[in-house]
Amino acid sequence: MKLVNLNSVGTVLDTETGDTYPMDVDGMPVIDDSMNIMDMYDDMFSSQEWFDSLSNEDRNTVVGIYGALPPIND
Repeated sequence: MKLVNLNSVGTVLDTETGDTYPMDVDGMPVIDDSMNIMDMYDDMFSSQEWFDSLSNEDRNTVVGIYGALPPIND
């Protein structure tokens, strides 16, 4: 696992698998509650708010790893 915190959305991202995990109060991933970021990307109906909530820094982190993200809805 290679983990990156996405603090703006309270999520930990495994950059090797694309799995995301909610952060607990200590910033640690809740491993038993994962969702893959590419599945989220494919289901924008359910995930648009999550993507829209990414800070610029976190968005750049995700784009740097995966290449692209959906446009932000204002």
